[in-house]
Amino acid sequence: MKKKVVTVLTTSRADYGIMKDLIRTLDQDQSIKLNLIVTGSHLLKDMGLSVSEIISDGINKITKIKTPMDDDSPKGISRAYSTLVNELSKVFDMDKPDLFILLGDRYESLAAATTATNFNIKILHISGGSLSLGSTDDTYRHMITKSAHIHIVETKEYRDRVIQMGEDPKSVHNTGSLSLSKGFKKGLLSKSQLEKELKIELFDTFLISTYNPVSRELEKQFEYFKTFYKAIDRLNIQTLITFSNADVGNIKFNNYIKSITKNSKKLHLYSNLGRLKYFSLMQYASTMVGNSSSGIIESASFRLPTVNVGKRQAGRVHPENIINVDDGNLDKIIKAVNKALSSSFKNSINNISNPYQKNHALDKTYQIVKKELDKESLVEKSFNDLAQ
Repeated sequence: MKKKVVTVLTTSRADYGIMKDLIRTLDQDQSIKLNLIVTGSHLLKDMGLSVSEIISDGINKITKIKTPMDDDSPKGISRAYSTLVNELSKVFDMDKPDLFILLGDRYESLAAATTATNFNIKILHISGGSLSLGSTDDTYRHMITKSAHIHIVETKEYRDRVIQMGEDPKSVHNTGSLSLSKGFKKGLLSKSQLEKELKIELFDTFLISTYNPVSRELEKQFEYFKTFYKAIDRLNIQTLITFSNADVGNIKFNNYIKSITKNSKKLHLYSNLGRLKYFSLMQYASTMVGNSSSGIIESASFRLPTVNVGKRQAGRVHPENIINVDDGNLDKIIKAVNKALSSSFKNSINNISNPYQKNHALDKTYQIVKKELDKESLVEKSFNDLAQ
């Protein structure tokens, strides 16, 4: 029997962490020929060269596509976009995928969706329907949704939104987040193992922090960024910081993080932690602070108090462990972190549920992929009008 060809795109540590178990499951399926396209920040040394984690996972076929990422201006991003379209065209022309899988809301994913559309390839999109109003990612995500044929979403609200955008309800599946499927805590590292891996002593109270560029109002956002880390400094708490995503403005943001952590004894900078160490840290951290989507989607499953700063994650479904605070306001950020560290707040979230967590997310998504591969490769789409 001829194997079905499935191509998956990963652009960063974030989407690989979410799709990792699905990718490995597909790679082990003897009826599937998997090709994993690795691009974006995975291939940047300054961002931790996270492709090494993928290689160590033993995926059979990896295609690396390096794009120019030395210029994070709109012009530079557009140049990287066009390079990726050109290189993906060669891959699609050679591999002729039966199904193309991609996640989220980055410009690389939009470039890939556009190219797959040109080749009349069936697209499965993961994590559509959400909102992140402070970022151009929001626009990218919805554009990808309109090019996709199958939709894997994380909550009922996101399913409703995708259907509202004219997608066939039968093609929109609420599975929960793939990063939180059954057994996601299996094999996490102990505190002593983490200390050995990270080469530091973890204090009884420590923070995890990721603050990503907000692509709209970038100059103002950089001032907010500096205020945020001034607040972290004032708190005088051990803080483990990861680099910002490779978004517009990230070079300036990450250079600033390097400068403030270089000689600090309480601020520790990591270019890439990988899912295992990151999830393991979430078990022991006192609070997460910043504007990362992991604070919204995953932290509630660890009952981890999270201070979400600014507008980047505005519009997403927020679990009860989230404390929202304006960016650019030093005193409010400090007050919010102190609230998150308080016993009363921690006790109040002891029994919360995470709207993004469904135990069978991986199994359900895998079965959807298999079902789609069994169908004739029809990629026609019609607009589903809602009843007035």
